[in-house]
Amino acid sequence: MKNNGFYITALIATGKGVPDSRIDFEKRCNLIFGKSETGKTHVLHLIEFLLGKKNRSKDGTNPQMVPEGKGYDCFYLEIAKYENDEPYTIQRKLNSKSVYVKPVKYTSFSDPEIRSDEYSTVSKKNAYSDFLLRLIGYDNKVEVKKSATDKAQLSFSTIRHLILASENRVIAETPIFNPTSQFAEATREKSLIYLLTSGEDDSNFEPEDKKDTQRAKIHGKMELLNDVIKQKEELIFKIGDVNYADFTDEAFVKQYKTELAKTDSTLNDLYQKRNELEKRRSKLMSKQMFVEAFLSRIKLLNQHYTLDIERYDFLYQGHQIFEALGDNAICPLCKSHLDPKHFTEAGFAESLKAEYEAILQRKAESEQLITVKEEELSNLKLEIDKIHSEKLSLFEEIKTIEIQIGNIRSILERYQANIESKTRLTDLQEETQRLRADYKRLADELKKVGQVASRYIRETNIKDEFCDLLQKKLAGWEVGDSQTVVFDEQTFDFILGGKPRLSCGKGTRGVTCTAILMTLVEYCILHDIPFTRTLIIDSPITAHFSDVSLKPEETTQNKFFRYCNDNIKNYQLIIIDNKSPNEEEREILSNIHYIEFSESGRPGFYPAKPIM
Repeated sequence: MKNNGFYITALIATGKGVPDSRIDFEKRCNLIFGKSETGKTHVLHLIEFLLGKKNRSKDGTNPQMVPEGKGYDCFYLEIAKYENDEPYTIQRKLNSKSVYVKPVKYTSFSDPEIRSDEYSTVSKKNAYSDFLLRLIGYDNKVEVKKSATDKAQLSFSTIRHLILASENRVIAETPIFNPTSQFAEATREKSLIYLLTSGEDDSNFEPEDKKDTQRAKIHGKMELLNDVIKQKEELIFKIGDVNYADFTDEAFVKQYKTELAKTDSTLNDLYQKRNELEKRRSKLMSKQMFVEAFLSRIKLLNQHYTLDIERYDFLYQGHQIFEALGDNAICPLCKSHLDPKHFTEAGFAESLKAEYEAILQRKAESEQLITVKEEELSNLKLEIDKIHSEKLSLFEEIKTIEIQIGNIRSILERYQANIESKTRLTDLQEETQRLRADYKRLADELKKVGQVASRYIRETNIKDEFCDLLQKKLAGWEVGDSQTVVFDEQTFDFILGGKPRLSCGKGTRGVTCTAILMTLVEYCILHDIPFTRTLIIDSPITAHFSDVSLKPEETTQNKFFRYCNDNIKNYQLIIIDNKSPNEEEREILSNIHYIEFSESGRPGFYPAKPIM
């Protein structure tokens, strides 16, 4: 649901042998003004009639007609959706219970090709009320509380009196939201205001049962409460005496909590030290693995050096043999001649000897490196073993402190359990006392079944936000003592500056009633609660007279019209009043659409008839 709403663009009256009468309205503030007895209020009556109200005159005509309206028997209300200006024209004839609606402007209403929808103002079937409710944003069925034993579907007639306020309603000495003394009507009014200020209807309300059913339900609740009370009392007995659990023994708790914090801090230090040792050990073990791998490769290289030395030694010995053979050496395998010169050339023996000695040197160096690394490896193992011993010692220390912490926590937990037992006992005793009070209340309620009518117990949402919006208006208009504005649920009206609104004079009641209805419209728009986008008020300022010593611009009347000029932007306001800004002020307050009924201009809603 959204606050879509509609506004009025024109009011038209037609009849045989009489000229059409029409007033156009703007999508802003409109002021119909003029002297008394010019038919201004008749405009309100016609709009009420076209929005489904019965407004019979003494002769039985509906709507109540004025002499100038003789001959007019067909009335039209041209409206438009506020969100997109989509037009509708509503037709209702004099004394008719039917309403015809076309989705067009009035100028196209007579087009026979455009189908009209017929609605009833009295029947629930194809009800006109449903159409109007859909227009203002209620797409689904909404329910309001009607009485203690009944609820009803929301109808537009329930809302209409808050949209169109007559002069009698504006200055009445009854609450603006609850103008009737009838209990059923008052209940429905309160349910409506709850809906408009919270956005929630009474669809979840369950009507009260008949007396016998009510008594049976109360008896059942009392029996259930009695069983629960017995269960609570058994629990109280099981807990027993808890006087040993002293809530005031703060020193005891503080001492153990301090000791726990200190011990916990020591344990954290030990954990940190253990982690550091583990990091060192891990680092040393990585280094050990590296040294072992390096040592293995060096030893393998040393073995290769040994083999190379043996090979060079063999070559050197062979060289000496060839030198001894002489020039006539023959190969015993291939029988070829061996020339000793190939093996005895200058430099061969020296090169062989130099390489042999170099390998011997490298072998010696590798053996020296092996000795160093084996010593380094031995030192690493010793350090790792030392760290392992330290870790074992730390483990024992940590284990001891963890046991200490466990003991301290166990003491505190036992103390806490004692405290909780006492708290639980206190809660059970208080709960049992509350249940006994509920049992007594049900017993009293059982006695009163059928004696008094139930009251509407839900509160409205007229709280700080609503009251602040209203207070700003009244303070800006300088209406009486409006420094504080509070809504009283009991009287269902407002208290202004500590004084009940209804105890104010007629003029103040009229202005404050207007401010309340305007605030209700603005609050619903602000919170997107379906209500209305047009508000029509008859004589809001007529009965109000400011102090004669005030300058014109300081009067409530002037401030009221200035507010309407500057602030009516999100909805349409139609004011009907004897008073208005003077001609000079009207030029300044140009956002107001002025409609004057006067002898020199338009005499009233209906055209002046020629004098015969």
